[in-house]
Amino acid sequence: MGFRDFYSLFQVPPDMVLSMALEHLPVGLAFVDCEYKYRFNTSIYQEWFKTPVEDIYGKYVWDVIGHDAFKVAKPYLDRALSGDCDVSFERPMPYLSGIRWVNVCLNPHVADFEVVGVWAAVIDVTAKHNRVQKNINRIQESTKRMLHHLDNCKRGVA
Repeated sequence: MGFRDFYSLFQVPPDMVLSMALEHLPVGLAFVDCEYKYRFNTSIYQEWFKTPVEDIYGKYVWDVIGHDAFKVAKPYLDRALSGDCDVSFERPMPYLSGIRWVNVCLNPHVADFEVVGVWAAVIDVTAKHNRVQKNINRIQESTKRMLHHLDNCKRGVA
């Protein structure tokens, strides 16, 4: 399949395909400037933070995600804003809309040899985390039962 065939699948001009992809992927993409203001974000932010996309533009990060979540994110944002290209984390975030486990990758954007902001890719991994935690709980419970049976066996033999 050539590029023309690929783009014809979408029945939109080729320059619109990227916009479609950004809106259909389960990833929140954003650009945050050096003042911690949103300058771009995909529509998943609207879903997560119950705020229209156009209302997020220009707002401070803490006004969108909450002060508690910003306290968690700020050291990572600061690293990326200082030029660190390898900034990522996975952890629970205490957003205004509730706790959500996220995997975040941050990359600085440089213009004229100066960092002017940070690109953020945010994936909600809450469901994955919950499945892992459920399995850990099952293993712990099974281990507890097994140790209880072993303890009973030792008493019976002695």
